[in-house]
Amino acid sequence: YGGCVPAPGYYRSDRTDSCSEFNEMVRNYIMSNPDIQIVVMNARWTQKLLGTEYYGNSPQPARAETSYAIPIGKPATYATSPDRIPDIGKIYRNAIQAYLDAGKKVALVYPEPEAGWDVPTYAAKLELFNVAGRRPISTGFDAFQKRNRAAYEQLDMISDQPALLRVYPAEIFCNIGAMERCMSELDRKPLYFDDDHFTSIGAEMMAQKIAGEMSKRGWISDKPTH
Repeated sequence: YGGCVPAPGYYRSDRTDSCSEFNEMVRNYIMSNPDIQIVVMNARWTQKLLGTEYYGNSPQPARAETSYAIPIGKPATYATSPDRIPDIGKIYRNAIQAYLDAGKKVALVYPEPEAGWDVPTYAAKLELFNVAGRRPISTGFDAFQKRNRAAYEQLDMISDQPALLRVYPAEIFCNIGAMERCMSELDRKPLYFDDDHFTSIGAEMMAQKIAGEMSKRGWISDKPTH
């Protein structure tokens, strides 16, 4: 189920599917499997919370559709309710806390920067027109902070616990090389294969970040096994 935040209890305003049922099945499997000790929770928390795609300083929006997360039992018109974001935030937190209460360790990955444009296509155009001395493709860090403020606030409401690890992708994608910017490419190699999904390069950076934070906590070994 693509585009489903891993939290039972909501449906998407833009389609009728079984996100919640699927998430419930996955959660039940994880809960009942003692071999699964660490749960990594990573999703487009912000996109479903706000319901809109990110445009940033994009020269042309990648997509214009909306997709609101709405609590099950509420009508589609609830998308515009001022209570929707707090309600969805609670659904997020309940899903995370459920794993913690079950004795699982949770690596909670906070929002990742979104490019707002199709990075490979935009990069190809820059190369095609031989833009001299062009800077690496990036987006504003201030825009990232504004866009994700609500998601940070909702996720921050979960109390600090020994089994909860907060991972911040912005620490590796933003303010590195170009201050006050979030990088969309490095050495002219795209970090995204569209406007928000990582290429293998971006995914490897993210995986190393998560694994590194786990290692610091002693959750995993940083020594290779053979």
